Amino acid sequence: MPFKSSIFVILCVALILGGCTNAPTPGTALTLPTLQPATQPAPATQAAAPTPVAPVELGKALDQGLVTVVQAAGIDLFRLNLALKSQSDAPLVVEVLPGSIFAPGDATVQTMVVRFKTTFVLNPRGTTEEIVPVACAEMHKAGPDSGDRFTFHSPDQVDPNLKKLLNSHRLAEMELIPQQYAIWTITD
Repeated sequence: MPFKSSIFVILCVALILGGCTNAPTPGTALTLPTLQPATQPAPATQAAAPTPVAPVELGKALDQGLVTVVQAAGIDLFRLNLALKSQSDAPLVVEVLPGSIFAPGDATVQTMVVRFKTTFVLNPRGTTEEIVPVACAEMHKAGPDSGDRFTFHSPDQVDPNLKKLLNSHRLAEMELIPQQYAIWTITD
């Protein structure tokens, strides 16, 4: 009876692996091992989950000395390269909000207005660089290029109609050129 033999072999292996040293022979009584209470492993030490960092608006982060602007340089009519350096010993999340203004160092170049929120995640004392989506705010002036430098101004100084436009989901649905003309319609 191969089936009974197979069960016998499996039972013997299970007993041996379970700690029974006196495995039975066919036809003899089974002697079961003494069961010991299971010992619970010590709970694994888990690293504390990182505490979420509340985002801070760039203007407030600058006012509080949490960050410095390393670079705010034009790329083209729709993008600005912004680099921030953390002055904090803790991680930071800094948001550049729609309506934030970047004023040019050269008065012949257009002021840039941020079209959509850009979030910077900074490690303690670290530097992070992001491309910020912007639009020009002065149609009659020259467009920016990579040689142009800009200074940040808080979105609190922005026309309320421009803020309303920039926070509209409909602006995000538009192509770039219509976005630009919609912004110029308010700023010029």
